[in-house]
Amino acid sequence: MGSIVKRDGVRGTTYRARVKIGGRVRFKSFKRRTDARAWVREVERDLGRGINVPTRADLKRTVGDMIDRYLEEVLPTKRLNRDQVNPRRQLEWWKSAIGDIPLTALDSDVIGKARDGLARADTIRGSQRAPSTCNRYVAALSRCCKVAAKTWKWMPANPCRDLDSLPEPRGRTRFLSDVERRSLLAACKVDPCPDIHDVTLLALSTGMRAGEIKGLRWPDVDLVLGRLTLHYTKNEDVRVVPITGPVVARLRERAKVRRLDSDSVFPGHERGSAYDYRPAFKRVAAAAGLEDVTFHTLRHTAASHLAMSGASLAELAEILGHRTLAMVKRYAHLTDAHTASVLGRMTAGLAE
Repeated sequence: MGSIVKRDGVRGTTYRARVKIGGRVRFKSFKRRTDARAWVREVERDLGRGINVPTRADLKRTVGDMIDRYLEEVLPTKRLNRDQVNPRRQLEWWKSAIGDIPLTALDSDVIGKARDGLARADTIRGSQRAPSTCNRYVAALSRCCKVAAKTWKWMPANPCRDLDSLPEPRGRTRFLSDVERRSLLAACKVDPCPDIHDVTLLALSTGMRAGEIKGLRWPDVDLVLGRLTLHYTKNEDVRVVPITGPVVARLRERAKVRRLDSDSVFPGHERGSAYDYRPAFKRVAAAAGLEDVTFHTLRHTAASHLAMSGASLAELAEILGHRTLAMVKRYAHLTDAHTASVLGRMTAGLAE
């Protein structure tokens, strides 16, 4: 009744143990085959003695039941970034794809086959989804399964953890030169949109994400101390961003003529809506003669120029709001000169 399958993935070789008794499947991954065999024997012994035997309710629950409960009870409590994809649509897709499957039969193989089908299917635009998009779909399901396993006790473990992510291409590292930055800001000044210059300047100066700029409120702007407090970030962490020079001056000017019906720094045309920067930015980028540029390029530009100005990777991670250094390692080559100067100062006193 128990089986062990060797799996070679990006995390190395693992041994996936699987036990099926009474219609319920239990599984767990191990680094060593001997540990997997010991776990299989232990689970079979417990189930044989009536321990952890699935109830009739356990056997009836489906993936669709799990998703419905998560959407009703858990998702409304989550704080989503204004520029973040709502996982509701992703979970609805999972429900349509594998919603009828009992939770007792849900494993990484089922999830992987569904994900691969998602990757092969055409979108409404006639193109295929990128590997990163498919990985985000799995991440949404993984959060749902984690709650079902740890909080509701509907399954023994999160099966998404045994599924290797699809390989993703390296992140974009395009950033603007000094000449391109000046050309872009000059195009912003003559554009008919009154907000695009300040939005672009803020992104270039701080590296803030588009959604963070959209969600910026006047109560979170401190022009005396020169800092912005971001409550709605991608990582759901509150982050303080320092502002200086031109940014402070522009925000002071905006504060003098701010709208009374909204506390948003960049309000949309309709009351309660957020500013939509995309049409104006596309227009000014074309006017400045810039190619292969998106709004996110401004974030890369801020990070790159910070690195070239001597910021360490740890400082970049703190300013940009990354929890680890992995995401800022793409700028490591720009900090080589700074690293060399630090080592030079350290070893200067060693010379005889």
